[in-house]
Amino acid sequence: MPTSEFEHVAQNWDHLAKTEPYYAVLTDEANRQGPSEYFWQSGDVVASLIQREVALAGLSLSELHACELGSGVGRVAQAMYRLCKSVTGFDVSQTMVEVASKNFPYIPFKHFDGRLEPLSCDLVYSVIVLQHNPPEVIGRMLRTMFSAARHAVWFQLPLPTGEQDTMPAIPAIPMYGVPEHAVLEIGRQSGFDFVAIINDHFAVPGMDSRRYVFTRKNI
Repeated sequence: MPTSEFEHVAQNWDHLAKTEPYYAVLTDEANRQGPSEYFWQSGDVVASLIQREVALAGLSLSELHACELGSGVGRVAQAMYRLCKSVTGFDVSQTMVEVASKNFPYIPFKHFDGRLEPLSCDLVYSVIVLQHNPPEVIGRMLRTMFSAARHAVWFQLPLPTGEQDTMPAIPAIPMYGVPEHAVLEIGRQSGFDFVAIINDHFAVPGMDSRRYVFTRKNI
C-alpha cells in the first residue's frame, strides 16, 4: 500500500496527537486535558469484548500474539497486554506512537506505513480506526490485516448511511462506512471464514456498526 495514501491522514492525526491526543481517541469533553478515569476503563471493556468474541472461534487470547492497527495512545493495547501472550501496536501517526510508548514503555508501538510485519501476528484487531479512511483505503487496510494474521482478525466498521459513504463528522474527522457484503467478500478472498457479526454502535451512538470476527480457513 503506497505510503502517500497515508500522508494526509498521518498529518491530521499527528496534529491531534500534539494537541489533544486523548480527546482525538475518545471525543468526550472529559478527555480534553488528558485521559479521564473512564478512558482507560473503556480499553478494558473493548479488550473483554475481543476476548469473548475471539473465543467463538475456539481461540484463547492468552495463547495469541496480537497486533493492533490504529493503537493511538495505547487505550486498548494496555488492556490486551494483560490478556494476550504479547501485543504490538501500529499507528499511522508517529506522534501517537511516541505518546503510547511513553504511556506504556513495556509494549512495542510502531509506525504504520501501510504494511504489517508479515505473519507476525496470530490475531490482528482494530477498534474505531478503519472508519476514518475512504472505503477503497479501508479495503486495502483490511487485506493487509488479513494477510498479516495467522489465525484471526477482529475489527469494527460502520455501515454506509443513505446513498453516501461519508458519515457525519466527529469534530472534523471524516467517517466512512462499508457494506457488510463487501467486508465478507474481502475476507473470503483473503482465505478467511467469518465466525460472527455483531451489531453495535461503536462509531457514533445511533449509527449502525458491526463487529466482525474472522478465522483463517486452514485452522
